[in-house]
Amino acid sequence: MRPKKWCIYAVFLHLSAHAGQMNVNGPFDLNGNGLDEVLLFTENQLRFVEIQSNGSHAVLWEATPENYAIKDAIIYDLASDGIAELIILADFLPGERSDGNKWLHLYTWTDSIFVPQTISIDNGEVLHPNNCDVDQQSGILSIFIAGS
Repeated sequence: MRPKKWCIYAVFLHLSAHAGQMNVNGPFDLNGNGLDEVLLFTENQLRFVEIQSNGSHAVLWEATPENYAIKDAIIYDLASDGIAELIILADFLPGERSDGNKWLHLYTWTDSIFVPQTISIDNGEVLHPNNCDVDQQSGILSIFIAGS
């Protein structure tokens, strides 16, 4: 990684320390243009930004949930088909929980944006996702979910 990129990531990490609980995942190059992208998220906002060659950044895609908190988010190729998916773990706010709410949101990368996918997983009243991780040796995605 070039020194310039390290400096840019250090700025993101510095900003995240002062913005509360901001998470940074990356780098990626999902659009294949040779520029790094990073996933930045807090409990109430998610942004996928591209680091420009001059050190600035451009927001490529963003989401602001209205009735849930983002517990974790990860970019991962679920089907091993070369197409990246964005997985968002959602914990619905008190009073917003219902059997129809989904605790897992799935988006597929399509050249320049993430497109939502339909999945059938209900949150109910007892499931509360916490975090997700990919095992570096096996490549297996795991999601930690706690009951009420």
